[in-house]
Amino acid sequence: MAKNHILRESYAFPFPNQTITVNEAMTMVCRAIGYTAQAKELVGSWPANYIALAQNLDLYDDVVAAGTVDRASAAQIVYNALTCTLKYINADGDTVSQTGNPNMLKMLGGVEYNNGNPFVLTTSEAEKALINVREDIGQWVTAFADKDTDEILAVEVLSTTIEGTFEAPSTFSTDDVDYIIKNVDSTGTLTGWGHTEGNTLIAPCLVENGNCATATTSGGGLVDGEDYTLAVKISGKTITDIYSVFNLDVADMFQFEDGDLDMDKAKLNGIEFATDKNGDIDASSFTLVGVTSLDKIAENNVVEIYTDNGLTTGTIIKVAVGTKTVTGTCEEVKMKADGVTPSKYVIDGTKYASINETPAVGDEGTAYLNYDGDIAYWEVNDATADNYGVLIGYEDSSKFGENTTSVKLVTKDGKTSVYDCTSTAKITDETAGGTAATLSAVGFVGNIVKYGLNSKGDQITKIQKITNGAVSGTVAKSKTNIGGTAVASSVLVFMNDGGDWSIIDFKSVDDSYVFTGANKVATDKKGKIAAFTITKADALGDETSYGFITGVSSKTNSDGNSQPYITGFVDGKEFKGFVDDSVLATDIVKSGKGATSLYIIKVDTEGTVIGVTRSATTTTVVAVDGAALNETVKSVDKTNKEIECVGGTTFALTDDVVVYFYDKNDGYKLSSVNDIKRDNTIEFIQTDNRSTDDVRYNLWDIVVFWK
Repeated sequence: MAKNHILRESYAFPFPNQTITVNEAMTMVCRAIGYTAQAKELVGSWPANYIALAQNLDLYDDVVAAGTVDRASAAQIVYNALTCTLKYINADGDTVSQTGNPNMLKMLGGVEYNNGNPFVLTTSEAEKALINVREDIGQWVTAFADKDTDEILAVEVLSTTIEGTFEAPSTFSTDDVDYIIKNVDSTGTLTGWGHTEGNTLIAPCLVENGNCATATTSGGGLVDGEDYTLAVKISGKTITDIYSVFNLDVADMFQFEDGDLDMDKAKLNGIEFATDKNGDIDASSFTLVGVTSLDKIAENNVVEIYTDNGLTTGTIIKVAVGTKTVTGTCEEVKMKADGVTPSKYVIDGTKYASINETPAVGDEGTAYLNYDGDIAYWEVNDATADNYGVLIGYEDSSKFGENTTSVKLVTKDGKTSVYDCTSTAKITDETAGGTAATLSAVGFVGNIVKYGLNSKGDQITKIQKITNGAVSGTVAKSKTNIGGTAVASSVLVFMNDGGDWSIIDFKSVDDSYVFTGANKVATDKKGKIAAFTITKADALGDETSYGFITGVSSKTNSDGNSQPYITGFVDGKEFKGFVDDSVLATDIVKSGKGATSLYIIKVDTEGTVIGVTRSATTTTVVAVDGAALNETVKSVDKTNKEIECVGGTTFALTDDVVVYFYDKNDGYKLSSVNDIKRDNTIEFIQTDNRSTDDVRYNLWDIVVFWK
């Protein structure tokens, strides 16, 4: 029974208390069908005799042939046996079919679908099946169904799927065999285009992105030189019938990373699965090949997603996972007959086709193969790999009597390095479609580039200006995206401090910073941000903080120079620190009484004050009633953090309210709501600039009181 498919993960392992091998499981199933040890068909000793029998019965279809039996293999073996004719062994050891040739499905109430006649499986029939048979849409099949509901229980595929090129008038060439299509007249016309049912010639079904509305939808004709995927019947090297022509467009292809699969939202790389009534992924709505379950997709596996409309806006109908890699040297690139178009890439003696990235002769690296075994992604080794950097300068120079160009790069380790370019180095511009360029081109210097080194790692072999991804918006607090664009986990952040470059952790970037065109941004193959540039002031700025200054002085810094130094409170904590030279110390004075003595203070991650602004110059601080800076306390509800003032107004405080006590002699001190008493003078301050029609307008986050 060829190519059966089931929802493997929904079946429980039938032997919970022990582990058995695949050979043992096959033996048990063969005996359940009726092949006891006395059967003449069992030639030789165990397990070879039962292995041969199981292979003849197609019990190994979609089953890993070695090792122990897991849930998937156990269920698949049982499923493969469902349509096997039940037998018994007579006294002479002959194998005899049971009366009526029943099988397990018939015994369990199954009946032959379509009166047992083969048919082309359509989308509507697949969707009402009780098992996942979407992969067999367009195939010539027989099936069993539930006798009461007529829902398909099992499918046996009779046709063969082949991929190749049509060469007029009658040849269909695959990688291995040149087939002759039957019924082609002397002019090359396919007189028998399709297949015969009874005495009627039926046109092939056109299966578009896994959908076949009716079995008689014409797949059109074959065009000389075009590639096709066909469902056919083969006799020797002759194609006698053509059942379907497949047109399956890959909606998305990528290398898998952690986080690409979101089971809660039923999405893979942002593309939706169909869901069941519980909102979970409907496993019967799509086909999965290459791995046994979605959670088995591993880092860097090549994933190809097919949807019902061939676009990323569709619903997933198939997921193909390539798990194999090939590491070695590209020795040769074979060309097609035109002598120009590459056909195969020879890596360590083995030929591979490519559907995406291609190695060059002499490249050493790793090829990531898709499910069909073609090169999807090519990663050259560390010495010659594509690396992100920032080009900060270049010059023509002479070295060892040779005229070369040298470049100055900030590399992925944060170092500034100078490399000579080889005489054959390729300089290209991705922003202009990868065309040849010169380093003097506008925007090259100061931009992110992708560069490659020779095998020794000491000379530039290629350098490419990278397209500045159109990224704008705020850095997310979660540090997963910028303005809605996802950030790669390995993102490189090139920080510029007045010409001194370094690499910093993305987690340390100020999450209030808004990206603009000033940031150079490189995105990877999946559209995620792989690298970007940022200034130190933008990168290390913290969220806006508020506080009071209790002291202003000068101290000697680590460089031995005198630098402004302040003490006070920031966001309810004591603070002491140097002030950046860019901040005018003459603008900083000790805080007095009143909201206008509050400072907006910015401190970078190194503890240096990089911004000091009096509250009187900003609208982000709102005092009570505008100019009325104080009230008189009537009562304090410490439980609900509410303060009623003389005059009847009640002020609700935020849960994390910061409270200061002001003494005319000692200045500001940290305090709490519990210390506020009746008849104290108090002022309330907001720092998030709420609008007057906001229901939260009377929530206050800073309180200053005095006696």
